[in-house]
Amino acid sequence: MTDTLAEDAAAIVRRFLETGAPAYPGPSPTPSPTPSPSPPPVIQVVETVLNVSYDLSAAQAEIVLNSTEAVTAEVVDIVAMVRESIAKTLGINLTQVVIKAVYARVNGVDQLIAGNWNSLRHLLRRMALEELPVPARRLSDTLPTLHGAAGELSHYGKPRPITLAEAERMMAQGSVLSYHYDARRSLQGGAAGNFVLNAINIDLSVVQFVELPVEPFNPPPATNTTSNGTNTTSPSPLPKPSLIPINTTLLTKVLNATTINNTVTIVRNITSPSPPPPRLLFKNVTGIMADGVFTKGLEPVNTSGAAPAVIWRQDAAFDNWRRPRNRANLVHDKQLPCTASALGTCTTCPRAWQATSDSTSATILFREPMQLDLITIKQLQNPGVLTVQLLPWPAMPIPGLNATVKTGNLGKPLWSVTSDGTQCGGTLSIQLGARAGTALAVPKRGSQSLIPRKLRSTTVGGVVISVKAQPKDCSVAPGCTFVESVLFDGRILYPNA
Repeated sequence: MTDTLAEDAAAIVRRFLETGAPAYPGPSPTPSPTPSPSPPPVIQVVETVLNVSYDLSAAQAEIVLNSTEAVTAEVVDIVAMVRESIAKTLGINLTQVVIKAVYARVNGVDQLIAGNWNSLRHLLRRMALEELPVPARRLSDTLPTLHGAAGELSHYGKPRPITLAEAERMMAQGSVLSYHYDARRSLQGGAAGNFVLNAINIDLSVVQFVELPVEPFNPPPATNTTSNGTNTTSPSPLPKPSLIPINTTLLTKVLNATTINNTVTIVRNITSPSPPPPRLLFKNVTGIMADGVFTKGLEPVNTSGAAPAVIWRQDAAFDNWRRPRNRANLVHDKQLPCTASALGTCTTCPRAWQATSDSTSATILFREPMQLDLITIKQLQNPGVLTVQLLPWPAMPIPGLNATVKTGNLGKPLWSVTSDGTQCGGTLSIQLGARAGTALAVPKRGSQSLIPRKLRSTTVGGVVISVKAQPKDCSVAPGCTFVESVLFDGRILYPNA
């Protein structure tokens, strides 16, 4: 059995657990304030390889047929009966009985049964392989086969069976699918064109998946006080896994077979991967900064090469672009706050953004899609925020995200006044109200690169803050506008972490 089986079994096990199949829980532990996480379940994959043989000649039960199609049809019926009877006798799903190969002795010659297209399609249909889940179907392709090329003698002295996957590939190539041990002759009829079916051999595997009990974390064993005052510890044995034994003697009688040989039993333990945590559709945030600013107009230090259009806070070179009083301070969430002053007392701060006569707006960008409830702008001197405009998502190319940049604005300005009445040291609070969108349900099918249509009109990629005209000389009262911070309440859509 190849390593592919482990991957296939893990996929089956995942569905096995999701569909509420019987589990094997440990004893109920006493409630603990800090329980340890349960270890992932271990699944034991048990493959029992069987060879079912019908020696019709020895039983004087040879079947005389008049064509190769009739031979194949007869074999198909027997294979279907064997498969269905094994599944019913063992009480397992039909897909757990995987046919590896079928061959027959016709007119005294060992023949590999594959048949023509119609008969093989009938075989596939009768064996329900077309309905098998992908892991089980792949399992039939990956189980061990006899050595040698198709039609060659194996070390058992029989022609190597071809797998169903090989047969399908050969059909797609238009090959003839009737093989026998010397790979030279087709099925030959006997006297008067009769075909005498002397024997049938079926290689198959019975695959079982068993969840093994895992020793759970248990607090110290509970003690019970008996009538004589002694303490006894309650035992907590682990339940045993349920593996259906395969009794070949019983199966031989049920199938009326000549022999059933258990050639090998393969056991593997596979640790089922812990289920991934539920996908987070959104994350509520309060008082966060944006993530990036345009580099145009900034004066970097210690940089070389072409300047990026946007510098993000997460970039290694971010500190080279952040200088006293430039707009990169509006997205630097690790800096010290400016010195607090009484409301109405104007002050400046190098860790804030200072507007100038030739720079009266600052664009700050989000690296993840946002829906906003509240924007809070703190101003230290000469307050003068006149407009606040939202930008659509994404407003600029986002590193690692394959999404089309949206140009223009997201609706009309969110804030538009001719005069800002905020006091020095005070905050301008802008509620988004009906434009927030945070009450909308977030569909599971969306992502940061493909925001669902109903959320696009409220999903923000950035904000443009514009202030009033500034004096040429910022040292002359009332000075230039200083904005210490722009903070946001709302939620991140389809957050990365």
